[in-house]
Amino acid sequence: MWSALLLSLGLFASGSRADLGLSFAIPNLVANVQAAIGQGIAPVTNANATIRVDVGADVSGALEAVVTVSNAINSSIGSVFQATQKAASEASVLPTVVFGNLYGTVIAAKLELEQAYGVVQQFQSTVSDRVYDAIVHNLTKLHDDLNVLTVNYIALGTAVNVVVATTILPITSLNVANIVTPALVADLTTTLKSLSTSVASLGSLFTEVVKQKTAAVTFVSSTNSTANAALTTLVKQLTNFTSTVVTAGDKLRQVASTLSSNVAAVHVPITGASVNYNGGNIVNLTQYLDAVVQSTQQLSQNLSNGYQDLQNNIQQVYAELVDVATREVYSVSLGLAQKAATSASSFVNNCYQKYNFLLQQPSLHVARLNTCLLPEADSFTKLQKLLDCLLVQFQSDASAITNTRLNTCTTLNGACSLTYFSAYADLALQTDAQLTLTNNVIATEARAITNRIRTCVVATVADINDNAQQILTNFNGCLVTGQ
Repeated sequence: MWSALLLSLGLFASGSRADLGLSFAIPNLVANVQAAIGQGIAPVTNANATIRVDVGADVSGALEAVVTVSNAINSSIGSVFQATQKAASEASVLPTVVFGNLYGTVIAAKLELEQAYGVVQQFQSTVSDRVYDAIVHNLTKLHDDLNVLTVNYIALGTAVNVVVATTILPITSLNVANIVTPALVADLTTTLKSLSTSVASLGSLFTEVVKQKTAAVTFVSSTNSTANAALTTLVKQLTNFTSTVVTAGDKLRQVASTLSSNVAAVHVPITGASVNYNGGNIVNLTQYLDAVVQSTQQLSQNLSNGYQDLQNNIQQVYAELVDVATREVYSVSLGLAQKAATSASSFVNNCYQKYNFLLQQPSLHVARLNTCLLPEADSFTKLQKLLDCLLVQFQSDASAITNTRLNTCTTLNGACSLTYFSAYADLALQTDAQLTLTNNVIATEARAITNRIRTCVVATVADINDNAQQILTNFNGCLVTGQ
């Protein structure tokens, strides 16, 4: 980039060229300045251009720091190089203007570099000590060399003033070196060369940082993608499970809601011909049937609430512990990247690749939590059968006093019939107790399902976390042993 820029400024040797605001050329000035600057800021801008990932994806902030510091160097040192190149062959303005521009450019460049120092601290905990120290050293050297460059400008400006003030002898390109000496030009080009060398070193360092952080972002992204795929599988299984819970709960409610109708139907021969029984007084029976309706409605509601609680509890357990597992794997992934970035081990690259690969293996996937749901696939069918069995017994008990039993009395309006009708009050208490017991049995089994799943999830997540931590431990060992 800079070679093209230098050519565009017309900095080539010519007999008609004039330098530093004078009316004639200073021997070797332009060529030596151009050679000293060399690639200019190209190494830094090239390093910046190698960033192929989203800078924001690098949680260490190192890539963002590379961009910020590179831009500062581009603006500051790049301006200094450009201004010096232009001044070396400047003939369109007076020397005072030429050197005034140079001084102003250096002052602005120093301010930009000083502002960049705050960003440099971002590298301290994200790259190796060697890289960090080298970055700080080269930036400090750039700043120091700008001070030296100012001294060089002053020395050259003083010599140029002497040239301008000399009237006794004509000054030309043939004798100007007696005043603007080769030593002055050499001092300038030495400083420019030092600036260029620091920029090249920073370019190399930034390229190393970009390569390392790009690999880290890629590995972390790959780990996240694998984890997300596993999570998608788990979510699908969990959705199927909760759908099963909802379906089972609906079926239980339907069974319970029809129960009172079934009991009422058994007693229709009495309620439909009430005048024939107990002198037409069947209040105890109707109150009993009302009590059955209330009890069965309560059972239906309790079963609904119980299954909703089961569903909510399972979803909460998964939401909390899946988050724990994914965070742990992600944390270890970042830990590997951080350790790899700051390690001076010669094994770091091989170890980093090896253990990042292991971090993506099935033993660390949250999809393992599917195994906590699959064994419970038949649990709700078993619960349904259990409820059916309990309710069959309940319906049988709740229909203990029917017209068949009443018809055993010699007369339907005597003491025998009255005794049976009086028993409905106790039967109401019995049926309510039976339905409460039925609900407790189902609720206990539902809690057992929840506890089994929760225990499995907690244990599996603990295993995932242990595996992740073991990978981090083994990675640290690998940095020492290479294994």
